[in-house]
Amino acid sequence: MKKLFFLVLCLSFILCSTALASEWAVTHDLGGDMDRVKLREKPNSNGKVLAQYFEGVYVEILSTSGQFSKVRIGGKEGYMMTQFLKTISEGEIDYASEGLLGMVRFTGDSNSLPLYEKASEKSNVIGEMPKGYVNVLATVDDNWLHISYKEDGQYVYGYASAWHITQTDNLATCYGDTGDAEKKISLRSSPSTSAKSVGQYFCGTTFYILYDNNPNNDKFTKVRVDDAAGFILSDSLNFSTGGIQALLPPLSKPKKSGIPFYDSYNSKKEAGALENDCVFSVIGIRGDRYHIRLENTSPSAYCYVNKKDVTDVSIAAKATGTLKTAFKINDEITAPKGAKVYIHGEGTTYLQPDCQSVTCTVEYKSAHLYSTVSIPTKDVNIDPLLFFPK
Repeated sequence: MKKLFFLVLCLSFILCSTALASEWAVTHDLGGDMDRVKLREKPNSNGKVLAQYFEGVYVEILSTSGQFSKVRIGGKEGYMMTQFLKTISEGEIDYASEGLLGMVRFTGDSNSLPLYEKASEKSNVIGEMPKGYVNVLATVDDNWLHISYKEDGQYVYGYASAWHITQTDNLATCYGDTGDAEKKISLRSSPSTSAKSVGQYFCGTTFYILYDNNPNNDKFTKVRVDDAAGFILSDSLNFSTGGIQALLPPLSKPKKSGIPFYDSYNSKKEAGALENDCVFSVIGIRGDRYHIRLENTSPSAYCYVNKKDVTDVSIAAKATGTLKTAFKINDEITAPKGAKVYIHGEGTTYLQPDCQSVTCTVEYKSAHLYSTVSIPTKDVNIDPLLFFPK
């Protein structure tokens, strides 16, 4: 009897030890950087999608049956297709590189972004994240991200607003570019051409790129500039980096000193006043107000002004021009009259009214000559909208 009891006890210990030993895997072989694997409520392709996880996210495998594995990720459980999971040892886990890198960029007056226990503002706040890098594990929907971030040496898992965290590095920004200075860009509340308009924005406006719950299917990109966020048709955006913009938002100035400015397009409370020597670019139109960027502050500040209080604008400024006469670039190359030039400014592409020369990149035989050249202003056809107003 004692031997039987001992054998049962040993068997129970072995079973408990096996149950306690975690099996780990990492999301793997999903395709492109923005592709992801779905976490479902049930182990079938019709199960409710709980979230969509990026490549490189660590999961604890609880069980496997057929094509699906039951997994746990940062306390959240569900089912993933086993083919997208690569088994690893616990020692291979590197939480610092998990998922994709994101940036907490918009925090408002609190200078921090709350981290929630669940994807709901009604759930418990488990942390406050300052501006900086976080690991983006998944998109839950258009409003929420599953993330982790390091606090006091430990990685904390939770949920944060998808409207406040941007992509990073070369993927962080894009700018509006319809190819037509007169054509504005529609920022919409959802990824549909019939969705409510958030505002109309000028070509050349720089947008931060947010994490999109449907990056490959709806032809829209999720973006934000200042407090305005929504979706823009991807064909109306330029995602190139290091290049020169052909179009810029138009410049404007107050009609008189002391005009009010506002923190939002619908705020009734004045945030301050602008003097008549203040110059700004108008990036967009929201209702009866212009969304503006102050060009003589560092860093540039955004706010809103009443359209009636400033000089009117209607089209974007062209940051390109043509040579009025042939120009010798070096001993071997002379650009002909009519050659296209891309204009640079000093600190900004906009030009001072009395500038005697402009720094340009010249397009010659369809090839950009990336060594910059300084050309007398009188020798270049320049869009008058590119100059700061007097």
